[in-house]
Amino acid sequence: MSSVEVRSELTSANKTLPTIAWASCLVGAWPIGLIIAYVDRSKTTEVYASHYRYLIRTIWIGMLFGLVSLLLSVIAIGFLTWFATAIWYLVRCVKGLVLLVRDEPISNPGTLLV
Repeated sequence: MSSVEVRSELTSANKTLPTIAWASCLVGAWPIGLIIAYVDRSKTTEVYASHYRYLIRTIWIGMLFGLVSLLLSVIAIGFLTWFATAIWYLVRCVKGLVLLVRDEPISNPGTLLV
C-alpha cells in the first residue's frame, strides 16, 4: 500500500476510539482501553489495528510483569522490577499515542520491547 493510499484511508477512518484507548491506558483506566481495543480492532484500518494489537500486548504483558513483581516483592527485588515495569508501560503507551497522532502504524506490534 502506498503512502497516498494509507493517508486517504486514514482520513476516512475515525481516530477517536484509538485515542481514547491509549489515553485511558495512560491515566490508569486500562480496562476501558482493553475493551475498546478488542471490540474495534476488526472493524478498523490496518494502521489502527496495529495500534490495538500493540496496546493489547502492552496491557497483558504489563499485568504479567506486575504479577511477577508483586511476587518478587517478598524478597525486596520486586520493588525494582515494579519500577522497571511501570517505566516500560509508560514508554510503550506514550510511543503508541505519539505514533497515533502522526498517523503512523506500529512497526512491530508483536514485540516485547519498546
